[in-house]
Amino acid sequence: MRDGFIAIVGGGATGEREASRTSARHVNELLSRTHATALLDLSPDGWKLISAPGALELAATPPLLVDPVDGSIHAPRLVFLATHGRPGETGELQGYLDLLSIPYTGSGVLASALAQDKYRCKAYLAGELGLRIPGQLRCPSHELGPARLAEAGITVPFVVKPNDEGSGIGVISVHSQDAVTEALARCATISPEFIVEEFIDGREITVGALRTADSCEVIAMSEVIREFPAVGPVRSYGSRQGSTLVTPAQLDARITVRLRDVACSVGDALDLRGCFRMDCIVAGQDIFFLEVNTIPGLGPSSVLVRQAAASGISPQALVSRVMRDGMAKR
Repeated sequence: MRDGFIAIVGGGATGEREASRTSARHVNELLSRTHATALLDLSPDGWKLISAPGALELAATPPLLVDPVDGSIHAPRLVFLATHGRPGETGELQGYLDLLSIPYTGSGVLASALAQDKYRCKAYLAGELGLRIPGQLRCPSHELGPARLAEAGITVPFVVKPNDEGSGIGVISVHSQDAVTEALARCATISPEFIVEEFIDGREITVGALRTADSCEVIAMSEVIREFPAVGPVRSYGSRQGSTLVTPAQLDARITVRLRDVACSVGDALDLRGCFRMDCIVAGQDIFFLEVNTIPGLGPSSVLVRQAAASGISPQALVSRVMRDGMAKR
């Protein structure tokens, strides 16, 4: 078995599929300047080889490649994971690569799986680190309705989000009792399990970080400013692409220091690796942890790429650092 190339894997099986493919293409463009690369797309239908060194083809066990002439098998030196959502952020793809003994970028199986489960991640970090979190209820989609909320004592305003989707996907807040039934019915078609959260009125902050074996560096913070109608019973959060992103966020110096500490503490507690992004709400002097994204977007206009630029780190340098950390884990 021969090796020497870096495989970049994008795609996935969730609503983040297209964003993931954009990230993978951008990473491939950057790394192919200095390394032999193979770009692969992972979809519900299986693996597809987009580009590869020479005439190599996809082997029966991806991401291994095969030479059609002599039948030799080529294993990647490293898999660069750009697969947002399932299976890239759930730990499933990491477990598969572990079985093949192929090193990869980012977090391992346990860290990925725990971070992707928003409910359990918040509960764990609240207990482990004492982080403040919004009050939350985990609810299967078939139980998601006004009666279940009334039973749990939840009143408007509140936030509803899928428990295992990416940031913003299917997230709404409900601000009128009259809108509850319709809003919850619409949500229930998106995911098998939801979180209903206490609505925290504050500033939406996302913190970019890079954690390696011996360091954690917070690269920048951004404030997400969303434009909602002046009146309206339901707010849809969706992607950050349609929002105003202020980078670096204009925050009180004490809050900035605390956010840096929280981000690195979260990285340590979950044993995150590579780049990650922590989302939270800042209300006055209080910080409420929401979630952590273990494979943030790396497309040209992605939040983390803009945060790195604000810290003087080029996209090429950012991707190279993530790659080197993946190599070091080998």
